[in-house]
Amino acid sequence: MSVRSWVDGQEQNHLEVLDRAVQYGDGFFTTMLSAEGQLYNWSAHWRRLSESASRLGFPEMEEQSVLQQLAQALTGNERPVVVKVIVSRGLGGIGYQPPVEAKPRIIIQVSQHPLYKKTADMTEMHPAMVVTLCKSVCAINPQLAGMKHLNRLENVLARAELIGTEFAEGIMLNARQQVISATQSNVFLIKGQQLVTPKLIDSGVEGTTRCQLRFLVESLGLEWIEREVALEEIRDADGLFLSNAVRGIMPVKEFMNTKFAVERVVEIQQAWLEWQQNNAIRIRE
Repeated sequence: MSVRSWVDGQEQNHLEVLDRAVQYGDGFFTTMLSAEGQLYNWSAHWRRLSESASRLGFPEMEEQSVLQQLAQALTGNERPVVVKVIVSRGLGGIGYQPPVEAKPRIIIQVSQHPLYKKTADMTEMHPAMVVTLCKSVCAINPQLAGMKHLNRLENVLARAELIGTEFAEGIMLNARQQVISATQSNVFLIKGQQLVTPKLIDSGVEGTTRCQLRFLVESLGLEWIEREVALEEIRDADGLFLSNAVRGIMPVKEFMNTKFAVERVVEIQQAWLEWQQNNAIRIRE
């Protein structure tokens, strides 16, 4: 899969080895969906970028500057693509100690969308999946929980467990045996009229779809609940699904020999697709 990259607005595929993103994973990122000059769920992605900069002590980011660089990178792309925005603290500092006046770098990467290789139909829904339980666990770190920082080794190890298996995704626990997420998505349980998702105050990443979905589910007659979730609760759920920015709502039909109905999830999936289409922002003509 070809990937085009820009660093601070200049198209290039290299980064200095002394950059703090390379040396220490000192930075953060977001991955979004784009098509026909539009960005989907931009408000949640911008919230992630600006809040991550604040939490890590980066200089305040300028939204219009980021949008201008995105518009440049997306020129000529009409089909659905995946857009990744990486923010590094840049060069400098002494060892782990960051520079007093950091000069962050913005790296933008554009690649083919995994679901829309043959069609540009953005209404095509993700099929129901069979998922498993990963042995790799999510770290417990309240200082970094919720943030999509560049240190994603726990996800790399979990994702490696799926190679050569029939499973499209794997659910991850933390060291307290609490359900946190899947390898690259958030987890949701439907129980009656409640939509339950794990609290992410100690572990995991708050996805941009998860961030926005909470404001949509009330119109579908569901109550949004964030709390600690035990593994055995999944088996008792009426429905199970995952979400991420690129693939949207992903129904789960089976987990650890427990089968789930997907009809209610399909309703949520359809509502999400419609919301994304109606609320995308245009960044170029």
